[in-house]
Amino acid sequence: MRRSIVLLAVAIAVPFAQGSPDIIATWTQMGARGNLIARAIVTRSSCPNITLDEHTQQMGVRALPTPSAFPVMSCETGIPGGTSSASIEGQPLALPNPNPTQFVVWGDTGCRMATGNPFQACNDPHAWPVAAIAHTAAFTFPDLIIHMGDFHYREIPCPPDNAGCAGSPFGFGWDVWNADFFTPAQALLNAAPWIFIRGNHEACDRAWDGWFRFLDPYPYQTGCQTFTNPYSVTAGGLQLIIFDSSASNDTAAPANLVAAYGPQFDMVRAMASPNAWLLHHHPLRGINQSNFGANVSLQVSSGTLPAGIRMVLSGHIHEFQELNFLPQSQPQLIVGNGGDTLHPVPTVPIVGFQFPADGETVSSGRAFSRFGFTNMYLVDDGSGLAHDGVWHFVPRNVAGEIETVCTLQPGAILCE
Repeated sequence: MRRSIVLLAVAIAVPFAQGSPDIIATWTQMGARGNLIARAIVTRSSCPNITLDEHTQQMGVRALPTPSAFPVMSCETGIPGGTSSASIEGQPLALPNPNPTQFVVWGDTGCRMATGNPFQACNDPHAWPVAAIAHTAAFTFPDLIIHMGDFHYREIPCPPDNAGCAGSPFGFGWDVWNADFFTPAQALLNAAPWIFIRGNHEACDRAWDGWFRFLDPYPYQTGCQTFTNPYSVTAGGLQLIIFDSSASNDTAAPANLVAAYGPQFDMVRAMASPNAWLLHHHPLRGINQSNFGANVSLQVSSGTLPAGIRMVLSGHIHEFQELNFLPQSQPQLIVGNGGDTLHPVPTVPIVGFQFPADGETVSSGRAFSRFGFTNMYLVDDGSGLAHDGVWHFVPRNVAGEIETVCTLQPGAILCE
């Protein structure tokens, strides 16, 4: 493949519209019922107006404020198919391309302030480059943005003698959600519709409240739901199946998880088309910093995935990995290098690594540990096949420079 196909200019200046000061964030995302949803976060006492094809109405309330932890209101409105323009009080909203050809994928973006880990320098844009990555990614002009989960990491106070994170908010409330995601991601929020995937940092023992208030694709319910059902998003001729793995276990397969995830993988098998990707935060198979093959609870629960699922896309491990397997299973792509403290690449040989839970062996693969994001491009090959082209995966660094070029082939991801 010629690199010229995937090179993009990233230095073109594109203004980002500024809305009302009491509208903190606006975006569109794909819902769990195949619908498009407009959402907004506001500091006012009522939801803003949304204009859909010159028809203006007030947005509905998704989640009311709670004065202590969440002094903001979450609002939402469904956008009907065929809508040609949408805006929230002058702020344009991104609408889907019916035949998308370029995605942005990133994940694990929050700044790490957690027990048992070195504190990340959240105040240093080089040590925590999420805002720069969002800005660079926006200038690749995606049709769809996929976040692989783990938005929130600032769980405990910054030590008093640590200048790198001094003054940072902490805990599980709005101030951390704003600092870890909504403020640094501002340049990317309205670049294209989003798919948000729930990570383990949004599980019921962590930042679940903000997840369900702001990002969960289902109608809002108070209280935490440990498991939510998989759902499907159509992106042109591609089916994206989103699976909530937030409660899964990397190192064990307790009976309660197998009992919960087994039926959900049956749902995946039932909904999978001949051209599908399976997306969840925890890799089905990946080699983490302890040289362990995650995720045991998913490996035991998943069984054999249908042939129509062409690959598994995940985050969780804080690096870029692509892995192919024998006996031949769906290849695994991991994009978890979006800003949180990077993991060292595996010290064991990747090729030949055997996963103890299911016996799969890595036949080829690679890993690198540098901050960035991944572009995905659908390139027409003129073959007339059902997938109408070949997907190329292009991991980039913070500045947008290409790390490598990968191609999704039947049963494998091949990288230069």
